[in-house]
Amino acid sequence: MTPLLMMVMALSNALIAISYASIPIFLVVFIRRRKDMPFTWIIFLFGLFILACGATHIVHVVGLWWEVNWWQASVDTFCALISLATAVVVWPYLPKILSIPSPDQLRMVNLDLQKEKDKLVYTQNNLQKAYNDVEITVKERTDELIVANLRLQEEIEERKKLEEAIRLSEEYFRNIFEYSTIGVAITSVNGNMKANQHFREILGFSEEELSKKRWQEITHPDDVQLNQDYLNSIIAGEKPSARFEKRYIHKNGSYVWVDISTILQRDKDGLPLYFITSIQDITDRKKAEEEHIVLNQRLQMLVLAIQELSIAQDISRIMEIVRASARNLVNASGATFVLKDGEMCYYADEDAIAPLWKGQRFPLGSCISGWAMEHKEAVTISDIYADPRIPVEAYKKTFVKSLAMVPIRKGDPLGAIGAYWEEYYSPSPIEVQLLQTLADATARAVENVQLFEGLENRVAQRTVQLETANKELEAFSYSVSHDLRAPLRHINGFINLFLEKRTSNLTEEELGYLKTVTNSASEMGELIDALLTFSRLNRTELHKQHIDTQQIIEQGLKIFEEEMKTRVIELKINKLPKSFGDYQLIGQVWINLLSNAIKYTGKKERAVIEIGSYPDKTGTVFYIRDNGAGFNMKYVEKLFGVFQRLHKSRDFEGIGIGLANINRIITRHGGKCWAESKENDGAVFYFSLPDAKNEH
Repeated sequence: MTPLLMMVMALSNALIAISYASIPIFLVVFIRRRKDMPFTWIIFLFGLFILACGATHIVHVVGLWWEVNWWQASVDTFCALISLATAVVVWPYLPKILSIPSPDQLRMVNLDLQKEKDKLVYTQNNLQKAYNDVEITVKERTDELIVANLRLQEEIEERKKLEEAIRLSEEYFRNIFEYSTIGVAITSVNGNMKANQHFREILGFSEEELSKKRWQEITHPDDVQLNQDYLNSIIAGEKPSARFEKRYIHKNGSYVWVDISTILQRDKDGLPLYFITSIQDITDRKKAEEEHIVLNQRLQMLVLAIQELSIAQDISRIMEIVRASARNLVNASGATFVLKDGEMCYYADEDAIAPLWKGQRFPLGSCISGWAMEHKEAVTISDIYADPRIPVEAYKKTFVKSLAMVPIRKGDPLGAIGAYWEEYYSPSPIEVQLLQTLADATARAVENVQLFEGLENRVAQRTVQLETANKELEAFSYSVSHDLRAPLRHINGFINLFLEKRTSNLTEEELGYLKTVTNSASEMGELIDALLTFSRLNRTELHKQHIDTQQIIEQGLKIFEEEMKTRVIELKINKLPKSFGDYQLIGQVWINLLSNAIKYTGKKERAVIEIGSYPDKTGTVFYIRDNGAGFNMKYVEKLFGVFQRLHKSRDFEGIGIGLANINRIITRHGGKCWAESKENDGAVFYFSLPDAKNEH
């Protein structure tokens, strides 16, 4: 081999060895910088393979000058093994290596990734915006939550205060409920009860005992339906509450009267929840009312007995009234009427469940009735066998265990009234007073009987005297009517005869004298007639009937028709009711009043007369008003007297008896007369007449 060839081969193999040596360096640098690359160990094995190949070229260069030996062969063997290993290992990984994207694919992927990146950036921007919005919202919400939290804290504080107030209020009302001075209970609709201490004390039950009972079980059977009706009406909405009285049953079995008020508590839907009931114990008041009722009944019996005693006309009637009244007044088993008979007590009458001592006499000093009369005071004995004043032997055969005895007329007793009970009993002071009042009334009744018997004798004597006086008055009236009229007739007759024969021979003065005598005689006759009429008014029997007042006035006016035609008279007759009386006498009243009104308005150019009426307590008041002369009211007391005149005869004629007749007629009818006036300004005359129902 030529030197040149050796040199070329040496240089070529050297360059190949250097090139081979640079490739593993490149791969090492690449692997270190691209640690993320897959299959780095294959690259590392491939670099080792290239390095071994380069080592073989170095050996070939050396072999140009030196003989080939085993170390060269070893290098080649090592290189062969590395090459073989690389070849074996690389082929199975070929699919995976092939699956590594190509640059184009990588560019496409990169584009896709860029797009995804852009989307991601856009999304990230949106997310950032949303995040910013969320941040703002969160901040706002956080502020709101802070405010809400503060409010919540305040509400919690307020709730705590409210809960504390509710607790205090519940405690307050619980104390009010439990320790109220009136009984209070909360009752369910079905009747179960929760009651306070006072309620339980009223009925005598413990809290546990009462909680197991319904109100129906502790209510008087007669009051259950009444109570239920009230509750039903409240539930139905007919009334908001109810107040009534009822009886509860005490634990000891007695009845307790209560004044009960109840109201219904409803829920928000208006459905019944429970009743709130309050009670007040009125048992004592009820007992007092019952006692008051009994007392009133007894007082009524006493008044009735006193009324009957006041009209009793004999002693037997008095005893009959007393024996029944005494027993009923004090609800006794028996009563006796005892009279003082000298030194003896006479048991004149009795009313009892069994016989006592009627008809028997006992010495004053040996019986309790005698003791009451001698000591002039009432006596009560609750146990007759324990009182030394009682003659026990006289009582052994009777039912009497207790008694009360009161004297008839304490000042000078004339008897006694006794009340007896078959059971041991202590009469109350009121009962003793009732008996004593009856005894006092009995004393007056006995005195009245004695007085009545004396009055009967005096009345009989007085009747005889009145009959004699009436006969004498009749005789006097006859004498006046006949004997007194005869001289007047003679005077008038002879004067008339004298005037017929001698009128032409008499002077005017003489004729005036004779006329005066004639007028005086006529006036005397009128006075006699008036006196007779006045005296008959008291003796005339009244024939009363219903009278048409309008009609009787119209009839009276007919008498004055002629006179009224010559005058200017305004007559006002108001609507008048009917009256009740004697037709003739009432007619005379109206005629007299009309006559006076017409007469005393005679000097008026225009007379005004008004007739009217108005009701009063017992009947009707009639009046007649005129605008005539009137009179002075200081003389009004004389107005209705006989022959009393308040005007001169020359001014107004009359004899002064008309108003006296009116007064007597109206008085006999049970009415009265009166007048009002002012001089020269008219007068009003009144009279009253009772209605038929008020006639006595």
